[in-house]
Amino acid sequence: MNKRKSGLQKIKNFRDPPFRTISKSNQNHNTTGKEKKSMLSGSLMKKEKEAIERLQAFSAEEPYYLCYSGGKDSDTIRILAELANVNFEVHNNHTTVDAPETVYYIREVIKQYGDKGFIHYPEKTMWQLIVEKLFPPTRLARYCCAELKEKDGKGRRKVTGVRWAESNNRKKIRGL
Repeated sequence: MNKRKSGLQKIKNFRDPPFRTISKSNQNHNTTGKEKKSMLSGSLMKKEKEAIERLQAFSAEEPYYLCYSGGKDSDTIRILAELANVNFEVHNNHTTVDAPETVYYIREVIKQYGDKGFIHYPEKTMWQLIVEKLFPPTRLARYCCAELKEKDGKGRRKVTGVRWAESNNRKKIRGL
């Protein structure tokens, strides 16, 4: 019984150690949460500024074709386009396999853009494609993207939320 109380007391008194970073000047420098947040926000602010500058540099009379899936990366590019104050349209390609909550969220976001927001519905659903191809999409055979996501916006300047860290191919291609 005493051991159990002792163990519970240890858990109750546990505190996260300060975030540790390694710098050339001090191998064991303890960084507080506040300092870490400041360093992180400085890095994020730099990336945000760079993204906004790129959107502005390539802005033209024809609006950007912003590819919107309703995910965090799509929301990020949508917000960056707003911050950059560039001309853009928000386009969603309905995949027929997204969770209902995602579909509802996409509809709400698209609605905010009025005549600059679009949802494109495919000729065939994912389930029809699976029957037609005789197998579901795999990592090596991703026919679904070509059929459901990549058809629209040809010849337009597309803005996507694709991150280089997501795959080696994306890192090599790098887009812009």
